[in-house]
This record gives sequence, structure tokens and C-alpha cells, in this order.
Amino acid sequence: MKGKSLLKALTGAYFLTLLLLLVVAFLLFRFDLGEKTVDACITAVYILSCFFGGYLAGRNIRHRKFLWGAAAGIAYFLLLTAVSCVIGRGGAINFSQMLFTLLLCTGGGVLGGMLA
Repeated sequence: MKGKSLLKALTGAYFLTLLLLLVVAFLLFRFDLGEKTVDACITAVYILSCFFGGYLAGRNIRHRKFLWGAAAGIAYFLLLTAVSCVIGRGGAINFSQMLFTLLLCTGGGVLGGMLA
């Protein structure tokens, strides 16, 4: 039951990611945004998507919601990292950036779970 709920939360989070990245791509196309603005938008997409995934996980599981929100955020990060490694072109790994992204995803998930 809990694994299924977590999988549903991840599916919802990645669907929201898809929608938000389409909006960012449209804004980039339409307004020729700078690199820093695009980076900020992508960071916001991570946080909002993990918040939504944590909210869904907390709402569905209803026990220790913040921990399940954290699990949703960590699972989101792990899947994001795995996909990035598979489609990546062998670029250098910036561990401080990865740690920062892990903290953002976990924090967004925890906050979503707490507010569920």
C-alpha cells in the first residue's frame, strides 16, 4: 500500500515537472531568458514538484507524513539523477550541486508532507 502510494506521488510529481518545464521552455523561447533566470526556474520546478509529490504521499499514507514526504523527495532526486546519468554526455559531476539539489528535493517533499 505504501509503496503504491509513493509511486503515485512520484508519478504526480513528474507529471507536474513535465508541465512546468514546458512552461519554462515556452518562456525561454518567447522572452529569451538568461542562464541565471533559467537556472532559477529549474530550481523552482524541483521544489514545487517535490512539494507536490510530498503532499500526495502524505495525503495518501496519513502516517508520519513528513517522513513519506521526505521519501518522495529523495526518490524524485534519485530518479532524476539516474535519468541524468543515462542521458548525460559524460560531463563532470558537481557534487556540491548534487547535494544542494538533494536538499532542495528532500526539503520540498518534507514540507509537502507536513502540509498534507
